[in-house]
Amino acid sequence: MKIKELLVSEDKWARKGFAFDKDDRMVFGASPDAVKWCLLGAVGKCYQGAEGEAVRELLTAELTTKDTPEHDLPGSISQWNDNPKTTFADVRKLVEKLDI
Repeated sequence: MKIKELLVSEDKWARKGFAFDKDDRMVFGASPDAVKWCLLGAVGKCYQGAEGEAVRELLTAELTTKDTPEHDLPGSISQWNDNPKTTFADVRKLVEKLDI
């Protein structure tokens, strides 16, 4: 499964934690109880091992380009995801662009 297939709506996206269950308790991204994920938690859910590392590197590289929305914390996946200026639309645009 790709991240763009996991984060299909804003209610599937999270901030301030890798993933949360239906009761809004923080869980691991790969937990079977998870119902919403931050971008980095979604990487952990969708990609394992070397593939996960490659996706994290791809995201980090993309977040250091000028094409990324103008947020003041470029380069860090978690900081970008949790930035109040980042919207779900920004996340969707990024995962669609990278086809992840």
